Amino acid sequence: LNHAGSHCSVEMPAIGFGLYNVSCADIEKVTVAALQAGYRHFDGASFYGNEAAFGQVLKKHKISRNEIFVTSKVWNDCQGYEQTIDSFNRSLKNLQLQYIDLFLVHWPVPDTHCQTWRALEHLYRNGQCKAIGVSNYMENDFEELLTFNQHNKNFIQPCVNQLCINPLYFQPCLLDYFQRKHNVVVQAYKPLERADAALLNHPNITAIANKYHVSAAQVCLKWGFQHKLVELVKSSTLQRMKENIN
Repeated sequence: LNHAGSHCSVEMPAIGFGLYNVSCADIEKVTVAALQAGYRHFDGASFYGNEAAFGQVLKKHKISRNEIFVTSKVWNDCQGYEQTIDSFNRSLKNLQLQYIDLFLVHWPVPDTHCQTWRALEHLYRNGQCKAIGVSNYMENDFEELLTFNQHNKNFIQPCVNQLCINPLYFQPCLLDYFQRKHNVVVQAYKPLERADAALLNHPNITAIANKYHVSAAQVCLKWGFQHKLVELVKSSTLQRMKENIN
């Protein structure tokens, strides 16, 4: 997927592997399996507590920097201009990388997230991250950011918003607001609702899966791609990793 936003452009794989809740003890096994399955886009965050372990895996297995796309995020208690810069530098050190591909504001903390965004703009201009965006922003949060910067001629608009989206949790007006109105790439986390039976056993989804001889998970992911989403999946087994990416 190729996206060019306001002053900020990024190329990223259209499917990524989420590192949330992957323990430091398991991260080498999981990361190596994900790489073997074909994943090159890894979605992480300081809050996940495994960035240092993930960085060690990349170093140990000598993964070429140009082969992978790495996302990190600044957590709520580290927001604000200076604190965000410090948080980013810790993530960069933990990951043992020269730059981060995509850096996001994890949540729109009231009265703080606009200053946090200023820090991300600084990091982007310095070349420390290739693209910047937000996560869990609703329309009112994004409008607040736009209003805060309405007289800022050097404002860099977020090129990504990461949201919880799947066939059972779908807000078409929200998607239209970001994709069509503001040309923002929407990344979907929990596109399979953590393998929840209500989603994967839904009769409409299983009917389509049976018709086309694919899994219910593949039906859900195809639905996401049809809605122009970058999807962030996760699994602990190589077979399902391969299934999700095919």
